[in-house]
Amino acid sequence: MDQIGYVDRYSRREVALIIAVFVLNVGDAFMTMLWLERGGREANPIMDFFLDIGPGAFLVQKCIVVGIWLVILLVHKNFRFARIGLYASLVVYAILMIVHFGIIALGISPVPSIDAAHRGPRIERVIPQSDESLSTTSLAIGDR
Repeated sequence: MDQIGYVDRYSRREVALIIAVFVLNVGDAFMTMLWLERGGREANPIMDFFLDIGPGAFLVQKCIVVGIWLVILLVHKNFRFARIGLYASLVVYAILMIVHFGIIALGISPVPSIDAAHRGPRIERVIPQSDESLSTTSLAIGDR
């Protein structure tokens, strides 16, 4: 008797691939959060929108969307395009993690935000006080 339904078996390699991509995705999310804490910005405008809502929304959205796509690709693993998608995802997330670790290892700091760039470069002046202490004043170039 034939059963109607979609039945498939997954090898350990396929399951390991899915888990690896998902773990790299979560690692990318946390490394992005670290970058943001240091003053950086999210390059992806869609993810930046979720960051404006809050870090929880960013993490949940990132995990849910990637998780759903990984399940879709796994279910369709017998199709060439899905296999390419799975391995491409692994490569992309691996490269992202290498970039994140490179940024940390090389001590690269985020570029100041656009708001700070509009204010122009800043200079500091040491102003002697009457009681022989020194005060530092920070002025934007062009301020009077």
